[in-house]
Amino acid sequence: MEQVSWNDIQDFIKRLKTRTGKRFRLPTEAEWEYACREGGRKVRYCNGSDLSNSSEINFDGRSNYNYSIVGEYRNETTPVASFSPNSLGLYDMSENVQAWTCSEYTDRYDGSEERCSVQADLYSLRGGSWYDGPGRVRAAFRSGNFPDSRHKSIGFRLAQD
Repeated sequence: MEQVSWNDIQDFIKRLKTRTGKRFRLPTEAEWEYACREGGRKVRYCNGSDLSNSSEINFDGRSNYNYSIVGEYRNETTPVASFSPNSLGLYDMSENVQAWTCSEYTDRYDGSEERCSVQADLYSLRGGSWYDGPGRVRAAFRSGNFPDSRHKSIGFRLAQD
């Protein structure tokens, strides 16, 4: 899913709960990073590698970067599971779309937050997208945006409570 705001996702989660009876939410930044880094491993990219390669993740591979192989730029999202999952079986963590989290975006991040922010001016986005160069698809890259913002490179994944 792409081009959805944080607010859109909250409405979707409410409808999903009504349909399924199950509780879902966006992951915290710490949960997202733990999943991206395959259970907390020290890797640069969410596919378990320290090297970005456009044959393995969907990003703008035309740029030269310290830990990147120059390659393809697809200029769009790819179908889920077009590339191999990480060791936890999760697809597209470093690629395709940036993912909203439920964490408030602040300049400082230490990975220790355990709860979602109820109301924030900015929410954190994690992971890179098809639109981004190799530096922005690193596991450590983060940014923030307003809850009503939508962009072709922003999407989400859910956590189940």
